[in-house]
Amino acid sequence: MRENVIEWMTGDDTITVTVSQKRFISKIRKLAEKHPESVRILAENRDGSIFAHLPLKSLKLSIISLDKSRKAELTENMRAVRERREQNDL
Repeated sequence: MRENVIEWMTGDDTITVTVSQKRFISKIRKLAEKHPESVRILAENRDGSIFAHLPLKSLKLSIISLDKSRKAELTENMRAVRERREQNDL
């Protein structure tokens, strides 16, 4: 089993993370490329996990629940956006 850890001190504006899941590693790498001044990968471990510092504001805890009608509406909106993109690419 591989562990993921997020820690910070109350009042601090930086979080320290150790992440082993590939999807989060990818997200942190992209953030580090986009915001090198505030996202720093400090170590890449032998097991593939990374150790990094990020701004506290990058931590987002939320649960999104959609009812069926809202989900259908969003799906339709995305379909329309894709169609417009395809038409513009032609």
